[in-house]
Amino acid sequence: MGRRDNYITIAYLEYLRKTVDFKKIRSIAWLGWTDENIIVKDVCDMCPNLEKSHMYDIDTSINDQVIKWDINKKWNISGYDLIICLRTSLFAESAQHFVSELKQTVENNKVVIFDFMLPELRPLMNYSSTIRKQVVEGFGLPQKANAFLSWHVPVIREVMPEEYSEAHKNAIKSFQERGGLNALVQPTFTKIDFYRKGIPATGGGGYSLMPKFDKIYKSFYKEEVGVDYDTDSMIYVVQTPDVFLTEEMLRDNGISLKHPHFLCAFNLEPETHQSVYDAPDYPEMWSFTLAVIERE
Repeated sequence: MGRRDNYITIAYLEYLRKTVDFKKIRSIAWLGWTDENIIVKDVCDMCPNLEKSHMYDIDTSINDQVIKWDINKKWNISGYDLIICLRTSLFAESAQHFVSELKQTVENNKVVIFDFMLPELRPLMNYSSTIRKQVVEGFGLPQKANAFLSWHVPVIREVMPEEYSEAHKNAIKSFQERGGLNALVQPTFTKIDFYRKGIPATGGGGYSLMPKFDKIYKSFYKEEVGVDYDTDSMIYVVQTPDVFLTEEMLRDNGISLKHPHFLCAFNLEPETHQSVYDAPDYPEMWSFTLAVIERE
């Protein structure tokens, strides 16, 4: 599940208290869990009739009690009174596959609760004009864009001239020929790289699913994030359209988000999914949508 601040933990538990009748819960499946953290322990303690609590995750090496489960394959989860999946949906690589498996999970279990994460909103005004131009060109942003949302993040780095063209090398030579102290200085240039967040040290994976719940965001985004949710100027940047999850897609598959709760909070990514570009203890402002998934 990864690291999170106390506010997120409290928000999750408060939401579960409001939406779940714990007296009716005899079995729980935790999707995307490898161990019992404070949320698992608190929820289990609130279920006086609990008979079984199972953890499912792609990684079974940490805990031999974990049942193998891959969000990008067949889920085969059935017979539980309560399904809880937090901080995991963003690893789904295909929204259509995700919705198909989610629908079957809703049909074969009683209460199903998921959260859906949006990356930090990144205003273009936060970049210098030179860097902003590279970001706009690299992402192919339209002229009307003033901010973007993406699991792919621009990283600014200084590179040595040999990585550049002959034109750059000629500029360096001219600079050095001017003599003086400057001739001893090896110039560098600013370059933008784009990396996908959430890729573990072992490679593969990474964050993919992009929940685009326009109706929910238009109602709550400004209150939580502090800016209007404007799809004309806030641009989603994704690798492929298949990662977009929408309210319409859910309804077309006979399910919907009930009791949605939208919040914005600092997020600390798990160390296993940080890249060399991430500051280990520097959180980002992510948005979270908690919801009970039910049949239409």
